[in-house]
Amino acid sequence: MIKLFSVKQKQKEAAESANGRAPVKKQSPGELRVQKDISELNLAKTTSISFPNGKDNLLNFEITIRPDEGYYQ
Repeated sequence: MIKLFSVKQKQKEAAESANGRAPVKKQSPGELRVQKDISELNLAKTTSISFPNGKDNLLNFEITIRPDEGYYQ
């Protein structure tokens, strides 16, 4: 069984020991899932993904798909 109060106490101690550093941002479950999915992603050579707000904001991204043949090439 996990003792929730001890986990919260450890988090509080870690935040206090930061010594003026910025606190560590907790990632939401959605951000963790997107990070895992992106790390496993195999893109085709005609497809690219970019993060306009930087790598810290994984929930906002742009995907570019370029056709390699046909009329719209």
